[in-house]
Amino acid sequence: ISVFPNPYFGANALERDKYQRFVRFTNLPTDITIRIFSISGVFIQALNKSNTNQYLDWNLRNRDGLPVASGIYLAYLDMPGIGTRVMKIAVIMETQYIDRL
Repeated sequence: ISVFPNPYFGANALERDKYQRFVRFTNLPTDITIRIFSISGVFIQALNKSNTNQYLDWNLRNRDGLPVASGIYLAYLDMPGIGTRVMKIAVIMETQYIDRL
C-alpha cells in the first residue's frame, strides 16, 4: 500500500485542472476505511472503499469540503480481516489566488 504523490507539491500529474486536486492510495484491498487526521490529531476526512478497484483518491479536502492546509497528515488505514496501517502524507499546497468572482 502506498500513496502518491508523497509529498504533494501543489500539483499531481494525474490532475485535470487546479480545481480537482488529489492524492491516490494504491494497492488497496477490496474493503478499507481510511481516516485522515492532522498531525495534531484533528479528524479531517474519512474515505471508504468496498469494490475491486485497487486505488482510492483523497481530494485534499476536509469533511466540510474545504481545501486542507499545507502540513503533515496521518492516514489510518483499517482493513477488516487484514489489520491496520498508519501512513504519513506531506501536503504543500500552492499559494491560493482568487481568480473567480
